[in-house]
Amino acid sequence: MVGNFLLTREDGVALATFLKQPLDDEALVQNLSFAMDFTPLEKQFLLEADSLVQQARRLLDLLQFKRYELNEPTGGGWG
Repeated sequence: MVGNFLLTREDGVALATFLKQPLDDEALVQNLSFAMDFTPLEKQFLLEADSLVQQARRLLDLLQFKRYELNEPTGGGWG
């Protein structure tokens, strides 16, 4: 799960509790964008999206990048 590697333990518990509730797409994307441990520049990238679909795609891109970053011994996933 995403929360296992991008959130602090405290934030992860709060997010897990939040995600147990029914959510519409906008609430899910907005709250994940806010709650994830992204840099201020990455969060700004999400906030500047023109639509919810674009923000969701950017969020997925950032999550994939973070996953590759954590799984590669050199810190990059492009090798």
